[in-house]
Amino acid sequence: MPHNGVHPGQPAKDTNDVIEKLRHAYSLGLNVRQSCAYAQCSDEWLRTKMRDDPQFVESLEAALATRFVEVIEKILETDAGKKWWAERVRPEDWSPNEVHRFEALKATKLIAQNGRVH
Repeated sequence: MPHNGVHPGQPAKDTNDVIEKLRHAYSLGLNVRQSCAYAQCSDEWLRTKMRDDPQFVESLEAALATRFVEVIEKILETDAGKKWWAERVRPEDWSPNEVHRFEALKATKLIAQNGRVH
């Protein structure tokens, strides 16, 4: 039964504010419970919103992707960041670890011999 026009689990304040806080929290990698605590809404309300509104889910995913791009761009501003990024994206080429380079060489030879890796 509604109480003061608010249904159980529904945010008590402006829904747009809650949704923006959820996007922000999700973009930082917070889980559902943490995001809800930050946005001051219930897990149940968020799960219902996600189930009923695919565009909302897409907006959460876009917020996370945007944050990743921002972080990567910041990392790439320094030479150390560029080195770190290259080692993680292409360890076979840039890792100081000989094992990574050996595995990449082995895979390259298999591809040359068989046309694909099994």
